[in-house]
Amino acid sequence: MPASTVGRKRKNFESERYEQLMQTGISDTQLHAVLNIFEENAPSLRTVQRQVGTLLEHDCAIYVKQELQAIKGKPVELWHANIQRLYSHICATSECWKDLLRTAGSKLSVLLYADEIQAGNILHPLQGKKITFFYCTVKELGPFLVKKPATWFPVAAVVYADVARTLGGTSAIFRALIRDFMAITQPCQIHEDLPLVRLEIAGVVADMDAQRAIFSSKGSAGWKPCLFCSNICKDLEHLDTSIFFTVASDAVSKFQMTSDDDLFEAYDALLNEKSTLSKKDWERRCKVLGLEPSPQTLLGDTLARSVLPPSKALNDFMHVYLNNGIASWEVISLLERLKQRCDVGLDTLQAFAADQDWKTARPGCSAAFRRHLFVEKKFTETFRGPAFELAMLLPLLQFFLETTVSEAMERELHCFRHLVEICRQYHRLLAHDGFPLLPLQRLQEAHQTLTMDLYGPSCAKPKHHHRFHIPLQAEKLFLGILCFQSCVE
Repeated sequence: MPASTVGRKRKNFESERYEQLMQTGISDTQLHAVLNIFEENAPSLRTVQRQVGTLLEHDCAIYVKQELQAIKGKPVELWHANIQRLYSHICATSECWKDLLRTAGSKLSVLLYADEIQAGNILHPLQGKKITFFYCTVKELGPFLVKKPATWFPVAAVVYADVARTLGGTSAIFRALIRDFMAITQPCQIHEDLPLVRLEIAGVVADMDAQRAIFSSKGSAGWKPCLFCSNICKDLEHLDTSIFFTVASDAVSKFQMTSDDDLFEAYDALLNEKSTLSKKDWERRCKVLGLEPSPQTLLGDTLARSVLPPSKALNDFMHVYLNNGIASWEVISLLERLKQRCDVGLDTLQAFAADQDWKTARPGCSAAFRRHLFVEKKFTETFRGPAFELAMLLPLLQFFLETTVSEAMERELHCFRHLVEICRQYHRLLAHDGFPLLPLQRLQEAHQTLTMDLYGPSCAKPKHHHRFHIPLQAEKLFLGILCFQSCVE
């Protein structure tokens, strides 16, 4: 093929796509064939933009643009859905959704959800390609529908670079979302066939990292690692141990809840003291209180924080147990003991898993799937596989211990039984409202005691404490909470 022909073709092709093709090692002949596919009957860019604009005309009306203050340079543009317009659009395009919201009554309690999605290998994600997604649903749909991905609608998607450039980060973005929501001051008309409804924020579902970012908390980097408790401390040196506790404690009845007003008062005081204290003293105060105050954050806005206070932050089972959580760590500790005491390694467990005729309600959990459950690279300091894999692995590992090494691993197995039963009960909680929560909490307390006795208090992490708040939040919300992308049903 003449070089001039290739040159003309290349000029007609977008440089970015051309570079991507060339990086694959494609030959000039193959490149020519690809370019011809793009060029034959290809509409002009203006035509494509017009057609896309026509298709998305109604969808675009859902979204609003806000400009957020940047750390440096021009403001950060945030495009997000207006929640009232979003549900109006949904009802206008779906009779099913219109019927669902008709049964909700005169109030829609909006649940928000925020989490990061990372590109690349799960063992080595690409930091620069992270995207924070924001979703919403309504509590009145009930537990069966709330846990379905189809009932959560995207509100915004913000790339990592924009979050990092925004003054106040994720918290400032939430502040903007809540400010837009606050404009809905009166009962509104979602659809002409539906009665007026009042919209309110019921809570925000988020993992520990997202909660820390939204509510300007230091988390485990502070002396007070729990957003909800005032007497949970990182360590108890020089403290009264009858009043203060660490994340290893199972004394749920002695945990003292922090009120929103107390937290607001502490936050405002820190903001005011920044100009009067030395930098070192101010940072020490922030560490003691476990806060990172800034005027641009959600808690820095007296109106926005009244709509979404810290008491509406909701933990979820998947992140606390299955996603670098309590179950992820206990499996690693258990397998280390199993190797030391019984000389049973991952290869033995892999062969056992592949040989069993394991029955599950989840489609796709075949023998081929089970053959990859105990791959060595997934077992480091924590279980590195997806949450649904760990959910499938737990009962299978229990079955192996019960039938093969129950006497040699008696104490470890007793503790592990509690963990598996906790996961089973959470699945029932997520499927049924009115599920009894006290037995679940007692089971968690017993498991906490067994874990600390068996593996030592040094194994305790903030999630060992955070789990105790899930039943309390479910009781308050009358609904079990689960990150909707979790596949552990």
